[in-house]
Amino acid sequence: MSERNEKDTASEEVEAERVDEGTRSRLTPLVDIYETDDAIIVEADMPGVERTDVELKIDNGVLSIVGHARPRTVTGLTPLYEEFVPGDYYRAFALGEEFDESKVSAAIAEGVLTVTLPRSERARVRKIEVK
Repeated sequence: MSERNEKDTASEEVEAERVDEGTRSRLTPLVDIYETDDAIIVEADMPGVERTDVELKIDNGVLSIVGHARPRTVTGLTPLYEEFVPGDYYRAFALGEEFDESKVSAAIAEGVLTVTLPRSERARVRKIEVK
């Protein structure tokens, strides 16, 4: 499958997961997950979500991501057609015991939430020098 078709399919899956609840939709954000020696990094696409509209929780080893996208308004313009629908994003991930929950950090910029999950000291990859 070509790269374009894979992206189109992913977009269609997100669209299919919208559940209308009045004027808001519940959306599952697309994520990219990266691994380093020291951490796992989760990037979640949540357009329309500001820093104050994101909630992250870790409860019983489950990371929950919730974001609230607000309606956009442009002063002096009347929309003729809109595809962006304000909605509530939700995604959850089961975490293993290898993460240091007290050091989890997050930032959001340009609609992308980045969550860094540092590995605990005992779970980090260590090189052992052979003598």
